Amino acid sequence: MNIIPLNIYNVILHISNQKNKKKTKKKNKNKKQTAYNYLYILLCLKLFLHLLVQLHPHYIFSFSMLS
Repeated sequence: MNIIPLNIYNVILHISNQKNKKKTKKKNKNKKQTAYNYLYILLCLKLFLHLLVQLHPHYIFSFSMLS
């Protein structure tokens, strides 16, 4: 029966914990990036609609007629 000395066992635990921390950091970073991407798309859409209304005011009436 192989007995792993305590200090080596602690080193192995520490390394595995570090790997798990890196994985969770990556996941959080990806979630944050996805949120920023959605915000950016919404901002672009808002600016596009704003410019559309600025350039063609009569579109406002056609949109209001449709709804």
